[in-house]
Amino acid sequence: MSERARELASTLRADGFVMVRGALPVDELDQARREVESLYAADLEERRARGIAEAHHEGVAGHSILTAPTHLLLDLYAKSPALDRIAERILTDPVSSAILAELVGGDIKLRGFNCTRITGTYDPRPAAGPASNPHQWHRDSYGEIGIGVFLTDFAEPNQGSTAFLRGSHVYPYCPRQSCLFGPPYPGGNPIFLRLNPFNRMLARKVAAQATGAYGRRGDFYIFINDTWHGREPNLARHAGLRVMIGAFAAEVPYPDDVAELPQEVLSKLPPALRRAAPQPRAPVSARPKPILDEMAAKQRDLASDALFRLARWERRIADRLSRLA
Repeated sequence: MSERARELASTLRADGFVMVRGALPVDELDQARREVESLYAADLEERRARGIAEAHHEGVAGHSILTAPTHLLLDLYAKSPALDRIAERILTDPVSSAILAELVGGDIKLRGFNCTRITGTYDPRPAAGPASNPHQWHRDSYGEIGIGVFLTDFAEPNQGSTAFLRGSHVYPYCPRQSCLFGPPYPGGNPIFLRLNPFNRMLARKVAAQATGAYGRRGDFYIFINDTWHGREPNLARHAGLRVMIGAFAAEVPYPDDVAELPQEVLSKLPPALRRAAPQPRAPVSARPKPILDEMAAKQRDLASDALFRLARWERRIADRLSRLA
């Protein structure tokens, strides 16, 4: 492992995420942006022509999800040749491939290959909750790795960037299920988003670690999905594009159903991306995963921390009182 890769892996191990600066060719990123923007235009035109008002739509651009602040395109494999080449570069570059190997101990397989368009709609922080975000603090799947690629610049706070709590990958649980940090609170009485002293104490403890994925075209970031993350407010009415690639260690089972890509799609992908494409039938093993195994051990150590336990207890009481009401 090179000295640069070692330094970046050390940051990832400590913070749960790391920015890799200036590693991707800007001309290739601009080509990918043009190709992806054509897909967005086709999706919007089809929605308009067919009078589709639902958020989810399966159409000419594949599966899309349109809400006021964001427009997502899912499973972009082989739909943008330039984007495929960018993913190939990340998977094969000596620095980034060494970081990924240090995470999972070997090969990886992909789960998602999606693009988010930040629409430019004003998207403030929710008023309720001691640590609220437009997209709440959460984890998705244990052991997952996220790779974020900027197709446009997200250089400053309050532009809808991915939000992170530095070092939170070692926290003992997911805040979406175990805390009262902000809406949405499904099935819960919203009064508990204000009456939650232990969650407020925990929020104050972790708030100093809040930051975001700020970068420009040419940069990308790698994060451990257990890192508490969300989406920052978009107070600047910023409009931008970023790609998010989700991955797992090759031998770790997916947490949900993931379909294999059709052969006609696989045949269009460059070699490393084709090898890492979704593999729902990959063999399962207990091969050591260096950084992820360290993370799991620290999560177990922190599970007895009094404040984390009290905040989770408070959430459980709020859930029960809400059901009774």
